[in-house]
Amino acid sequence: MAVCLAALRVLPDSIPAHYDAAGQVTRWGSKYEVLIFPVFIVLFALFMLAMMKVAARQEGGGGNNQRVVLLAGAAGLALQDALCGFFLYTSFAGVKDLSALALDFYSVEGAVLGAGLILIGNYMPKARRNSMFGFRTAATMRDDDTWKQAQRFAGRVFLVVGGGMLAACLLFLRGFAAMVFALAALLAGTAVCLWYSYRLGRASPLNKSHAPGV
Repeated sequence: MAVCLAALRVLPDSIPAHYDAAGQVTRWGSKYEVLIFPVFIVLFALFMLAMMKVAARQEGGGGNNQRVVLLAGAAGLALQDALCGFFLYTSFAGVKDLSALALDFYSVEGAVLGAGLILIGNYMPKARRNSMFGFRTAATMRDDDTWKQAQRFAGRVFLVVGGGMLAACLLFLRGFAAMVFALAALLAGTAVCLWYSYRLGRASPLNKSHAPGV
């Protein structure tokens, strides 16, 4: 927030406010629009702090869930900070065509999203059953054993999906295609996790030995 407020003194009165899929400016706006990102970031940070307290209470002891939510929040804030910094740069430089930049915005955004999924996937198996964080469906919330199976599986899926995003967006894909790939990979990973959750739901709660293995 402080950086954006300081930047108002040097920003032009009119800045690029929206780009289309081809990276071309479609709307110019007031320089005060740069404050939208930091306000949202502050609200998101406050929300994650509240989630940390709720997750800690639901755990009933220990700080494992609190650490998991903290890392998830840190990943989200890192992505938003990167977007805010990029928006400040394009505003100051008056960039009309994103494709002309040496640093591809969509590739970086997809790579940051992938890195965030890797971080979250690494800590999902450590989260205890709660209503705030983790892969939560009616089946996965059934009991602690089912929860652990679901989080181990979803964590591995997120690690694979995040790694694929990171590699593809940094090494191969550029432009809007990078973002489309990242979103498609995220949806595919979520679908796989939902399929596994369905299998867990089909397993008899009285015979956990028949639950799908991980």
